[in-house]
Amino acid sequence: MDTIKTNWEPTKNMKEYLSATELADFESDIVRETAKALLVGVQTQNEAAMKIYQFVQKMEYCLIPLETKASQVLKMNKSECAAKTTLLVALLRAVNISARYHFVSIKKELLNGLFHPLVYYFMAPVVPGHGFCEVYLDGNWIAIEVLWDTELFMVIKENKLNCLDFTCGQLEWDGKRDIALNKKWIAEDMGTFASADDLLKGNPMQLNFISKLFLPFGFYISNLHIEKMRKHYRKYKGVK
Repeated sequence: MDTIKTNWEPTKNMKEYLSATELADFESDIVRETAKALLVGVQTQNEAAMKIYQFVQKMEYCLIPLETKASQVLKMNKSECAAKTTLLVALLRAVNISARYHFVSIKKELLNGLFHPLVYYFMAPVVPGHGFCEVYLDGNWIAIEVLWDTELFMVIKENKLNCLDFTCGQLEWDGKRDIALNKKWIAEDMGTFASADDLLKGNPMQLNFISKLFLPFGFYISNLHIEKMRKHYRKYKGVK
């Protein structure tokens, strides 16, 4: 398969951070075509990274299986932290920009108010498996959390939820600074990964058998809860 032509060469000795994986499947037609479209009018790596970030950031936040492929995320046009990260990694690598995963365990209180109260109640005090992307630009690894679509970001901000700290209250990225989780909420740093396939297809949230059975229901009612917050915000702001 032909590589996508860019105005820059891939960084040397970064093969593992430029390769496709089963989940970061940038060799699929839909990911390749999306990456090509995002390159239109772009001259530099930084511009490409910013454009890709903006594209993924605008995608609606919604709880879906963490092990969703990048190509599937594009078809669904919605995602949560891990799958959004997979898409971000795939699109960046598709255009010769090194990218990797970073996973942490977070304190439960960070999620208070975001998920359905019943789901939150049964959560463990520490929640493993939160993933975000790091991109290699200008000789540095830069963290770029890409969870919130613009509307949900405003909902979270309006309600003063702790999860605003996922991005330290930032939404726009300038291609230089980190957009990263406030460290006070990190219970354990799980490290960086060139491929997260095994982790995400395993049990990154470290759920027991019963919890895994009820996870789809937990996602379902939490998505309803998030949509309810969105509708309340639209009504409050007079947005149809």
